[in-house]
This record gives sequence, C-alpha cells and structure tokens, in this order.
Amino acid sequence: ISFSYEGYVFKMKDNNVVAGIITSETEDAVEIVMQGGIKKKLEKSSIASRTEMKNSLMHATLYQTLTQQQLVDLVEYLHSKTE
Repeated sequence: ISFSYEGYVFKMKDNNVVAGIITSETEDAVEIVMQGGIKKKLEKSSIASRTEMKNSLMHATLYQTLTQQQLVDLVEYLHSKTE
C-alpha cells in the first residue's frame, strides 16, 4: 500500500465502526475518505480506537469488474501517485 493511502479502521465510542483513508488531521478531528469517495469528519473525542489496516481498501476482486482498458488506466493512475 503506497504511503498516504493506508487504510484505517476507527471504532467509535458509540460502537460504530468506520474505515477509510485519512486525508487530513487536526488536534480535534480526523477527516477520512471512505469507499465510494465519501468524505467523513470524525471528532477525535468520539473515537475509541484507530487501527491501521493490513490490506488495501480496494477489493481483491475489483479487477474482475473492470475492462482491460479501465484496469490499465487504474494502474497508470496509481503509479503516477507514487512518483
């Protein structure tokens, strides 16, 4: 998983669980992007725990839903973000 694309699982104090990639963090809040591009702001006072995911948020079978060109485009995009 490329640097800055690590996924995290947040267990909230209300027992809800959310997962996403951290896009920004302040003293009071963490903003994440969840699957589907949904942005969510989590107040740190509401977070019970934060755990880094061992695997990518991207589904292992994603390639099966893409055309060959879409897969090439995805790989090129991801590669451009690591340069």
